[in-house]
Amino acid sequence: MKKAMGLFLAFSAAAGFAGGADLAGFPFVKDLVPPGQTESVLSAVALDEDVFAETGDLFANLRLFDRDGRETPFLRAVATQTRTVERTVEVPVRILDFKLLPENRCEIVIERTDEMRGPAVGELFLQTPLRNFEKEVQVFSSDDRAGWDEVARETAVFDYSRYLDVRNETVQVALSMKRYYRVLIANLSEERRAPMRQLVRETQGGQATRETETVTLNTEDFRVSRIAARGVVRDESVKGPVLRTYSVSGLSVTHDSKEGTSSIEFSLRRVPLTSLKLLAEGAQFSRQAYLYGTADSGAKAVWRRLSSARIERIRLARTRVESMDIVLPRAARFSRYRVVIENRDSPTLEVKGVEATGEAQELLFFAAQGAGYMLAYGGPLDRLPQYDIAGVLGQPPYSPSQRYGAGPQRDNPEWKPARFDVGAGRPLFIAGLVVMVLVLVWAIARAARQMDTSGTAS
Repeated sequence: MKKAMGLFLAFSAAAGFAGGADLAGFPFVKDLVPPGQTESVLSAVALDEDVFAETGDLFANLRLFDRDGRETPFLRAVATQTRTVERTVEVPVRILDFKLLPENRCEIVIERTDEMRGPAVGELFLQTPLRNFEKEVQVFSSDDRAGWDEVARETAVFDYSRYLDVRNETVQVALSMKRYYRVLIANLSEERRAPMRQLVRETQGGQATRETETVTLNTEDFRVSRIAARGVVRDESVKGPVLRTYSVSGLSVTHDSKEGTSSIEFSLRRVPLTSLKLLAEGAQFSRQAYLYGTADSGAKAVWRRLSSARIERIRLARTRVESMDIVLPRAARFSRYRVVIENRDSPTLEVKGVEATGEAQELLFFAAQGAGYMLAYGGPLDRLPQYDIAGVLGQPPYSPSQRYGAGPQRDNPEWKPARFDVGAGRPLFIAGLVVMVLVLVWAIARAARQMDTSGTAS
């Protein structure tokens, strides 16, 4: 029993030995490169792919130490920058005139009703309930309806849903602050074959002598249910996340003809991914794509669905449509990713590569003048530090006064692999607890038997 209790105490001591973080608990370090003469101000250092690759989901195994080995409080945050953001807003208009013109065309005249207080008009929106069409549109602008300036030439609105899930009801125009807009629509009415046809077969003596096929043509007029004008508003001082590209490795592309899909797999170094761009050859495609991620390795990995998007590239006479990005609703950190493209019966796409974009993250800390620092990371530590720097800094965005660089990754000479934290030693702790319980149960049972034996002897 003494031996078992000793084993339990050894397990417990090992499990709780490294409850606090010190430099010896991290296998990797990076020396921070100061920006010249340092001051005692709020400072920042960007996290790179080396750090992302070795840290957990919550970054619990990441610390900042000064050159004397003292832990320095920090706040991990997404780097931000001030940028100009464009927003599309609707400019109020009303329809003044409509005319049918020769050569199967029509004219619509609209007027701005905002007294020119809004932004310049950059596009017109022609809403229609119709499907499977293509119309040529020209737009002119004027201040007096006497002289007209062309602001959009031979632009197409279309719907190709019979063949592809592609639709466009927007006409891009040269930016204009004019009051009136004249819209010309060509090919206004079209003849379409009715879905039903009549087939008459004449026979004589049991033999077919003549067949007559009757096809009904219906005239379909292009109907605009609503017309709107839109302009662009620029917000000059909007804080947004800093985005950067990250390296991709292990790209492989496979095709499954039975399922009608293509699978693109690649690896990232657990960087905070926010969007992905497929680099593919060819045109005239529009397909659904799904993005999955996993932190597991091997063939039995469990894949988690992260996002989906329609990837397409269409090059027609007056049509240019391209969208090859898959955007995630929030940043994800996985080591392996898979994109599944639904080809169905269409030819497979020739995917040449992928571009990964993600958040730039940084550590904020109060640097002491002339002090040196290092990042320590990796290892099994899973205890999040409890710093009060977040309360000191208040709400983001933050503006560090100086930025440190991160040197190359190197092995920590002070690392002691036998040292681990409570989280990493939890299995041993549980095992020791089980041993102790079993020993206690055995001791109680033995004592009870001895008492029964003593009572019988008496």
